[in-house]
Amino acid sequence: MAMAACFQNHLAVFHADVTGPLSEREAAQKVARHLKLDFQSVAVRDQDFIDSLPEVMDHYGYPFTGH
Repeated sequence: MAMAACFQNHLAVFHADVTGPLSEREAAQKVARHLKLDFQSVAVRDQDFIDSLPEVMDHYGYPFTGH
C-alpha cells in the first residue's frame, strides 16, 4: 500500500472487517490514515460466510475442500 500511495493520489483501500475480538479494522484504518488513503470497510460476520457458502459452491462448479 505504501508504495502504491507514493505513486497514486486518491488511492482507495478496501478492508473486510472480520468482526469480533480479532478485528483488525482499527489497525487498518490507522495505516490508511497515515498513508492518506481512502479507507472503505465492510463488516464480515461468521454467519455471512455460512450463508453465502451454497452460492459460492454453485459458482465454483463443484465441491472443494481445504488443503
